[in-house]
Amino acid sequence: MANSAPTVSILRIPVRAGSEAAYAEAFTALRVFDRAATLAGFRGGRLLRPVAEGEPFAVVAEWDGPEWYERWLEHPAREELGDGLDDLVDGEMTWVVFTEVYAR
Repeated sequence: MANSAPTVSILRIPVRAGSEAAYAEAFTALRVFDRAATLAGFRGGRLLRPVAEGEPFAVVAEWDGPEWYERWLEHPAREELGDGLDDLVDGEMTWVVFTEVYAR
C-alpha cells in the first residue's frame, strides 16, 4: 500500500427508536471491529451512542489511509454484518471520510 495520511471515517447510523440497546449489543456481538481488524490498515474504532434521544449513533474508525477504508467498504464481512444490524436501522446511513491534518 502507498503511504497515506492517517484517515478517519465517521458513519452516522439512524437506529430505530427503542432499539438503541439492541443495536449496541448486536454491534458488539458481531465483533465489527475485530472483523475490520483483519485489514492491516485498520487502526481502531469506536461505537458512539448519542446523548440526545433520536440522534444517530456514530462509528468512528481510524485507518492508515483512505484506501484501507475503501477496502473495508468492499469487504465480504460487511454484508454479513448488515444482515445482523439492518433491522435495527431506520433510514439511510451516511458517512464522511477525513484525512488527518493535525492531532495532539
